[in-house]
Amino acid sequence: MSMRVRAMLTASIMVAGLAGGAVAAPAEARTGYVVTVKTSARTATPGATIKVTGSVRPGAAGRSVSLQAYVRGAWKTIRTQKLSARSRFGFTPTVAGSGTLKLRVLKPRGRTHARGVSRVVTITLVKPAPQ
Repeated sequence: MSMRVRAMLTASIMVAGLAGGAVAAPAEARTGYVVTVKTSARTATPGATIKVTGSVRPGAAGRSVSLQAYVRGAWKTIRTQKLSARSRFGFTPTVAGSGTLKLRVLKPRGRTHARGVSRVVTITLVKPAPQ
């Protein structure tokens, strides 16, 4: 973007702000965090512990992420932790119940980035084989 265009855009935003109009957010604020996720298993028996690991880009070391489960039609936070120095996370929930369990990881918005949500991973809960 040329300096002239940038100056005109900045002036437009300032005038809109003074006139009581909405002020546009910086371009970076519209870019969301990218959250990757993977699980140690796609099937598990009730009572088993699984690993849910991943990372956040751009780096957000020390910021919080939340592990969420889809329960009764809504996403519920079941655990929260801070990202490592390399913006990685690792949850180890114990699964319960029967059927399927849908999980995702949420990185709330920051000062310059919109929130990021991982893809949904599905864990199928199976009964243990009789012995």
